[in-house]
Formats: sequence, C-alpha cells, structure tokens
Amino acid sequence: MKEEYILSPFYRLKRISEKVNLIDIISGKKFMIGDPYISSFLVENRSKMMSINFLNEQINEDNTSFLIKKKIIIKEEEVKEGAFKTIEYNDRLFNLPAYTNEAKVVLMGIPFGDGNYIDDQTKLFPSSLRKLSKKNNLDFKTCDFNAVGITKTTDLHHLDHLFKNNMVADGGDIFAHKHETAFQIYEKITFFTEKIIARQQIPFYIGGDHSITYAVLRGIGVVSANPFSVIHFDAHTDIYTSEYDPILNMNQGHHHGNFVKKALQLPKLEKYHQFGIRGISNLRPKRHDKLEITYAATIKENLEKIKKLDKNKNYYITLDIDVLDPFIAPATATPEPNGLLIEELYKLFYHLLSEINIIGIDLVEVNPKKDIGDITQSLAIQLLIKLLTYIKTEKHES
Repeated sequence: MKEEYILSPFYRLKRISEKVNLIDIISGKKFMIGDPYISSFLVENRSKMMSINFLNEQINEDNTSFLIKKKIIIKEEEVKEGAFKTIEYNDRLFNLPAYTNEAKVVLMGIPFGDGNYIDDQTKLFPSSLRKLSKKNNLDFKTCDFNAVGITKTTDLHHLDHLFKNNMVADGGDIFAHKHETAFQIYEKITFFTEKIIARQQIPFYIGGDHSITYAVLRGIGVVSANPFSVIHFDAHTDIYTSEYDPILNMNQGHHHGNFVKKALQLPKLEKYHQFGIRGISNLRPKRHDKLEITYAATIKENLEKIKKLDKNKNYYITLDIDVLDPFIAPATATPEPNGLLIEELYKLFYHLLSEINIIGIDLVEVNPKKDIGDITQSLAIQLLIKLLTYIKTEKHES
C-alpha cells in the first residue's frame, strides 16, 4: 500500500556528502541519515513539503521506521500531530509527574506574549516560574501549604489527595517559535485544549498574555458536549475597540484587549462573569446579554451582595494578575490602582468557586521582567495552589 509522508516542519536538514543531519529545532537533538536514497528524498522535499513515497526496494526499513517513530516524517493527515508539540522538562514544575492520559489536571505553559502589543514579556513567565520552582526546590507532594498564605477556608486534605495520587501533571510548554504568527500559536492552543478536554482532563494554563484565553475557549466550545460559562478575574473587561484594530489584528484576529468580544460570540458560551473591573478605561459602558460585570468597589464594600453562581453549570476560570492591586503584584503590563488585596480575592474565590464544576483554568499577564524580588511570581504560585483546591476531580464532565 502506498504510504505518503511529509517532512515535519520542526526539523532542519544539513547535507553532508551523501548523508543528512536532521536537527530537531525544539530539543536540539541531531540524527544522521546515511541511506543516500532517503537522504535524497528528504533534501529534495524539505522546501516544497511534497509527499515522500516509500515504495522503492532500496529503502532501508529500519531507517524508515525510525523516521516515522521520531515523527521526523509524518502522514499528511497527521500534520497537526507532528507540528504541534510541547517542550517536556526533566526538572518538572513543582516536581510534578510527567503528563499521562491518567492525569486529572494538566499544567501547561504558553510562552506567548505577542497578543499584548504594549508589552510582550509575559511570554517569559512559564520558564521563569519553572526556574523559581527549581531554585526553591518546590515539591508539591511534601510542601507545608500553611506557609504560603493559605487561609482556613482551604481544603488541605484535597490538596494532599491531588498530589499524593499524581492527579496533577506537568504537560510541559507549548512550543512557540519566534517566527510563527500569532494565528499559528492560537491554533496550537486550541488544538491542545481540544485534546485535553476530550480526554476528560482539566487544563491549567500558565500564560502568556490574556489573548490566549480566546483560543482555549474556542477549543472547549468544539469538544464540550455541554454549554459552559466563564469566570474572569481582571481589572479590565478586554472588550475594547479601537480605530486601529484592523491593523493590529491583521495577523491575529484578536489581542489581549479585545478577546472577550470574540469569546461572547461562541455558541456554547452561556455567561461571561467578570470580577474586579476598575479604572478609567472602563468608564464607557459595556453591554452584552451574556456579560455580567462586578466592579472591584462592589467586592470591597460588600462581598455578600454578590450572587452565587449556578453550581450545576460548567465554568472556565481565567485570572489576570492585574486583578490584584499593583502594590502587591507589580509585575504586570497594565496596572490599575485600587485593586483587590489577596485576602479579598481569596474570599471571592470561596464565595464563587466552592460548589461549581471547573473545567479549566488559566493564569496570565505576569511579566517577570517587572517583578521585584519575585513577589508577584511567588504570589502567582499561591494563587495556583489556591485555585487547585477548588477543582473537583471525582466527577468531571465537560
């Protein structure tokens, strides 16, 4: 039977006489292909991405099997599987186990910041968080979580259950090449979200700028059998419009300041709940049937006035670090004064998240370059831990 393959876009070729060096641009690993027939096909087809037909008897079957196994060559219908990769690390985040299909929660970094045209350095947050985890030798299986500001409302037994039973795994970082367009990165995010949700797992993404959230919600909308809602913690509504949007969106379709406008158009999205909104950029009224806004002042004045959410619904949680006051979380590109204090945010979590079904989470807009003594990133770790306590793993239906 005719088998047609194309060369993976994540391999560079370097010809040496009748041999070819294949270089994995993600890991840097090199493979030498000595068979002149295969070498010739790889070199001739690398630019045009033409089909490679392994029908000739001269082909070494061991070499062919190796190329297929390593996904150096991929079937045309599997191009996304071959091209959309993650970077896996030996020093895993918080010493969590590596990703498997059995994991209930998948932590995954998205090192992408180009959706924020003011400051793209949020792309550094996933790698910076990994370095901070390694530097402090953080191991979630043995941590004393009382030492990181955990309050009395935190279910420490649930945390212990999650980590001791390897229910939270490190899925690595989505690979984002510097020459890829924003559109390509969003396609990858949607692709991985679809795979994770289809396996009845819960993604927990570490951004990145806030534009990644629309790509995630799009993926959930494709795979989820049921409608879902969003709980959005932020200083900004992210539904802003500008006369320059056509220029800014030319290669992206959306950015970190207008992604909610696109999300509201998703058919399976029922409600979009925003909490912590404040600042002069929000003085213009925002109205949409699916949108409900709770301002920071309301949270500060009387949290009990905020209505509980329907616990029979599915919810995706997105948290922009600028929901907090910049005095305590300075490492953000878009600070707004009079933000929530950490105690207020924790109380809001307890009020909103205790009884609902969470199908995914992201934590975004942390810029390590603007941090002071790692305080914002340390706070982000606390928020990550706190949010994990609200994930129900016994029964998860998307």
